[in-house]
Amino acid sequence: MKEQPNVISDFELLTEIGCDLSQHFGGKYVDDEIKTKSTHLLAKAIDNSFSILKLIPDSKYSNDKEKYLDISSVFSLCRNLIELSNIFWYLIDDNIKQNEFDFRIDILKYHDYISTDLIFNRIFYDEKNVEYLENKISKFKEKIKNDPHFEKLDKQTKKLILNGKKSTLLTQFEIIKKRDLDLEEFRAYYKLMSVHTHSSPASVTQLVYTQGVETDGEFNNLMLSFLIMYCGSFLANLIKSTTELWEMKFSKTESEKIINEYVSIQKR
Repeated sequence: MKEQPNVISDFELLTEIGCDLSQHFGGKYVDDEIKTKSTHLLAKAIDNSFSILKLIPDSKYSNDKEKYLDISSVFSLCRNLIELSNIFWYLIDDNIKQNEFDFRIDILKYHDYISTDLIFNRIFYDEKNVEYLENKISKFKEKIKNDPHFEKLDKQTKKLILNGKKSTLLTQFEIIKKRDLDLEEFRAYYKLMSVHTHSSPASVTQLVYTQGVETDGEFNNLMLSFLIMYCGSFLANLIKSTTELWEMKFSKTESEKIINEYVSIQKR
């Protein structure tokens, strides 16, 4: 396995490649929601990746003079990045027909409107905004209920979708299985990231262990190296898929080489 500085510098390069790619789409409009959504997800992934790097003291993007590694924040952001990559695959790479893509997008939008409505109703109440959101919720609810794909779902799934409790037809684990990736490896990494995301008993134990037992930071560095490399493989796949969808080529041989190197990690 690569040493930590190399892993971090690799992740910096992957992020920069994705950033350069994302900038090509600035202000560009195409009448293709699949392509449009790919650029939105790419932009979010790059923003997330820079946030991760800013929290890692050894990264050139970090301003941390204290050299404090905020493990919990880094691991939480890593989980966001991996989940985003899976959502990208679920929408863009799952080889589905246009009408099923439309159905999946409608569910995501419906879930988004319900979540936003909850925020505005409880915290930032504004009558016009609430009315707008309620109209959107009603519109998408009827659209989803009348979609032929909805009729094929089981009763519990239908209920969860209409109640705004389910934003995707597949779970993260089901997506990983369909991607033909190592499910047990993903479960292990996902548990590691989740432990540091939630305020569970395990998260407290992990904090005590990582901050107390390994006072020289070697254990933290080891965990970070493995996780950043794993995240890098998901980011590389997202970037490569975007270039293929838009029929673009990498401007530098070095860029294509490192993208393919990290894509291949998931195939081992």
